[in-house]
Amino acid sequence: MLAPTSVARWALLPLFPLVAPLATLAAQAPAADSAAPRVRTFALPVVGYTPETRLAGGLALVRLVRPPAGDVATRPSSVTGSAILTQRGQLTTAVAAERWTPANRWRLAGGARYARFPYQLFGVGRDVPESAEEAYTPRRWGADAEVRRRVAGALYLGASGEFERTTMLRVEEGGLLDRDALVGSRGGNVALLGASATWDSRDNVFAAARGGYVQLAAAVADGALGSDFDFDRLALDARAYLRVGRAQVLAVQGVAARVSGDVPFERLAQIGGSSVMRGYLQGRYRDGAMAAAQAELRTPLWRRLGAVAFAGAGDVAPTLGDLDAGSLKTVVGAGLRYALSPADRLNIRLDFGGGSGTSGTYVTVGEAF
Repeated sequence: MLAPTSVARWALLPLFPLVAPLATLAAQAPAADSAAPRVRTFALPVVGYTPETRLAGGLALVRLVRPPAGDVATRPSSVTGSAILTQRGQLTTAVAAERWTPANRWRLAGGARYARFPYQLFGVGRDVPESAEEAYTPRRWGADAEVRRRVAGALYLGASGEFERTTMLRVEEGGLLDRDALVGSRGGNVALLGASATWDSRDNVFAAARGGYVQLAAAVADGALGSDFDFDRLALDARAYLRVGRAQVLAVQGVAARVSGDVPFERLAQIGGSSVMRGYLQGRYRDGAMAAAQAELRTPLWRRLGAVAFAGAGDVAPTLGDLDAGSLKTVVGAGLRYALSPADRLNIRLDFGGGSGTSGTYVTVGEAF
């Protein structure tokens, strides 16, 4: 949640020994008035290196607002932000907020982002080889907002909007983007309106130990909204969380998505990244549809430290009907957790995942799912 997509693709290596003292640097003491919200602010240093960026560093901030003492039903709200600058002058910044009203009747969320960051493109399809790789550097800024209303039990109905503008700063000579061979090769505006139905019975929004989450979301981009592209997207995200043994949690997730119309290549269905199919570069495989499943076993280690082991499988295809179990990509991995706020189960996660000829390291705030 903290880092934008561009940041999650490369290895962010925080200084874990510094996290504990800095986590409380700006923390506020609990309010004397028991009816007042309880606020804490965490400051986290970030250091990283990749061939595309060389040295990189920045700061991440998390502001956590817990409900007044005695209110055990309302979920905590949060504001997160990050700014990262690299040796090559690349920059990415993002801010996001999530607000829950009393008794979780409403969820209000939104964010804004700016990035000037290199990417890799391998083309479209599930069989594109490594040799197809080409580099490009987009500059993008955007904002999004979502509102959900609880209508019955754990069922929420929601609406969302998003706008993003992309400008291509650099493409490889003779490559797909230079030849304008893909929709969105020159950048452009994407404006989306969406609707969703969500069943959310998780016992915690940061690291659930019980309950489930199922969301069906649809979105449409149209010229009437200010979009340069007309397309639609349908996505399903289903999760379940189970206690295993004395303190372990088994988390499982299945996701599927399909897009159709005049779809920019960056908005095609994809696998890879910091959440689904960790170990594959985000967008390594992209097409009109994707499906993936993963499972993760989470266990405490010592004091604020925890560990996870995970495995997943997924693939892309032109349509959902074209997905083939025989061509699935697989990943396995493990990670460490450090509890910024044990009471809220808010963790920093460090994950390493790998598949066939690929691997990736990911650091962010909050669980993958």
